[in-house]
Amino acid sequence: MSVVLCPVTFCTSSSGTPVPIPAFSAAQRTPSGFQLTWDTVTGLTYQLQYKSSLLQANWIPFGTPVIATNGSLTVSDTNAFTSPARLYRVLLSL
Repeated sequence: MSVVLCPVTFCTSSSGTPVPIPAFSAAQRTPSGFQLTWDTVTGLTYQLQYKSSLLQANWIPFGTPVIATNGSLTVSDTNAFTSPARLYRVLLSL
C-alpha cells in the first residue's frame, strides 16, 4: 500500500478568511488497522470519507462529522484491510 501526502493549499471562507484545504499529514499502518492524521482549524467541521475502488461512484462517510478542537485530527480505521484497497478523502465544512 502506498500513501501520497499532498501539500496544503488554501480556500476562502464566506467571510473572506483563507482556510487550509485538508490534507493528510500522516498515514500509518497500525496493529489494528490504518491511522490517518490531517491538520485542522479549531472550530471547523471535518468529515472523513472512503471508498474501496475508484470505480465506485459515491464516497462513504467514515463515522460522523467532527468539529476540530485543536490543530489536527487523527482517525483509526480498523476495517481498512477488509478490502484490497481503501481510498480516503476529507471534506471541510466552512
